[in-house]
Amino acid sequence: MLDEIQKFLTAKKIGHVRIDGKVKAEERHNRVKAFQTESKVRCALLSIMAASQGLTLTAASTIVFAELTWTPSILNQAEDRAHRIG
Repeated sequence: MLDEIQKFLTAKKIGHVRIDGKVKAEERHNRVKAFQTESKVRCALLSIMAASQGLTLTAASTIVFAELTWTPSILNQAEDRAHRIG
């Protein structure tokens, strides 16, 4: 699912970052920083498991889940990344 969404974002020239299980911790930090601070990065494409802990994404205004998990608390954690501060 993430691959297809990324193809769409790239085709539409929508600035984005992707964080999934393949992204190392230091690069995750760089991508989060880009999303938080760069106006050209308008979308963060995240896997649920990668986004459920340790990210602050308060620059987000809209959250869309394109994948689901059986554990509601994981979805809550992922959603809370956008509401972490304030």
